[in-house]
Amino acid sequence: MVWSLKQAVSFGIFSFQKKIEKWGDSFYLPNLMELSESEYENMFGHLNTGISYDLFHRNVLIAVEKAEKALDRP
Repeated sequence: MVWSLKQAVSFGIFSFQKKIEKWGDSFYLPNLMELSESEYENMFGHLNTGISYDLFHRNVLIAVEKAEKALDRP
């Protein structure tokens, strides 16, 4: 019985890891930065976040800027 529980857990983890791998490109900042308004709506509209494209795009640009600064630090 213990083996079955371990198998069930590991299979669940593997399927979740595969989903994360698929999401990787979607949430890569340079890719988010290039999203058009219609692409943003297609990608996130079903989540009903209430976040406008302009606010989303501004936040992505800020995140990219902060990431670049973090890479420049010694």
